[in-house]
Parts: sequence; structure tokens; C-alpha cells
Amino acid sequence: MSLFSGKRVFRDSMGVILIAFAIFTTISLISYNPNDPSWFRESSKVISAKNYTGLYGALMASVFINLLGSGAYLIPLFTAIWGVSLFCNQGFKNYILLLLVWLFLSISVCSLLYLSFLDIDPIFEKGVAAGGMLGEIISKSLLRLFNKTGSYLIAITILLLSLKIGRAHV
Repeated sequence: MSLFSGKRVFRDSMGVILIAFAIFTTISLISYNPNDPSWFRESSKVISAKNYTGLYGALMASVFINLLGSGAYLIPLFTAIWGVSLFCNQGFKNYILLLLVWLFLSISVCSLLYLSFLDIDPIFEKGVAAGGMLGEIISKSLLRLFNKTGSYLIAITILLLSLKIGRAHV
């Protein structure tokens, strides 16, 4: 296979783009400011973004943080892993399974964050539920059905199964 074959160039390019997106997302999350423009808050005045990645980064960080809380840091992590694997010519065997593993990892981590910290996120503090909206919705449903101990057990089981399946089949 030639060094400059179409598939290789495309795969390497996608790897670099995903790594750049992971870095951009990490910077936008780190420089998140709750006073920046957001789709979750209405404002009558024009506010410039203080986020290091500008308005787009502020809006993106706001969405990720409100949906996932501290679990938002999983997005750049997953994206960086995917980008590095593409760039290093590894790839994954099954992309559908990969997305399902990442989905269940996100659900379990966000649920565990909410169960552990409830309404105050350990990183973003007040105004953001620990685990974001996803963690809050899943955890409240689990708590209603299984109480606290059962909810922890289910969330940890999903986390461990996701890690095991991801390691073995992706």
C-alpha cells in the first residue's frame, strides 16, 4: 500500500481533524465561563465570549457541560482516542459497537457523577448538575426504581461492562 494512497491520506486526515477537535473541545471546556453566551440562558444584551475558543467554543462548551456536566470531558477523550487510532493506522473493528460503548460509558459516568454529587458539579460547581442533564435524568429514574445502593450498583455494572466490551471488541 502506497504511503499516499487515497484511503491512507483520508484516514490520516480524519485522525488529525479529530485530534484537533479534541484539543479545541478541551480548551473550550477548560475556559468555560457561565457568563458567556449560551443556548441555555436568555440575554437581552450582546455579550462577547470570554472563552479562549471564542463564541463557537463558548456555545459548544455550554451545550456539553449542561448535557453531561463533568462528563463533558469524555468527549475530547473519546475523540482524541479515535483520532490517534486513525492516525496510527489502528482504526477500530466495529464503529457501531464503539459508539454504543462510548454511549454507555457516558451514561454510567454521568449517572455516577450525579449520584455522588447531586446538584453541584465537582468541576463546574453551581448552576450545573453533576453529570449534567443526562446524569440527572438517568439517576433520578434509577433512584426511583432501585434506591441509592441499587442505582450505584447498576451504574457501576454498566461502566465495567462498557469498559470490558470496549477493550475486547473495539
